[in-house]
Amino acid sequence: MRKLKKVTALDNYILDCKFNDGTLSKIDLSPLLKFDAFFPLQDQRTFKKVVNRSIFIEWPDVKLDLSADTVWHMRKETKLTNTKAN
Repeated sequence: MRKLKKVTALDNYILDCKFNDGTLSKIDLSPLLKFDAFFPLQDQRTFKKVVNRSIFIEWPDVKLDLSADTVWHMRKETKLTNTKAN
């Protein structure tokens, strides 16, 4: 099962993620902001309140979440630098 070990919200709607297999990725969530459910995340202060729950991430204030698998697949689509680390 894919899990997130660490998630940090950066500027410009980027999440810096470390997965349980050691993969480090930067995930660009800006493409999602055009969808109604994600409108609240357009506020950077709200976006930066992301909480890591291991198998998913959430923004409790706006009742929004994404599974670790969804985040993983977005990682592949962003084509941002991906590396492995221990």
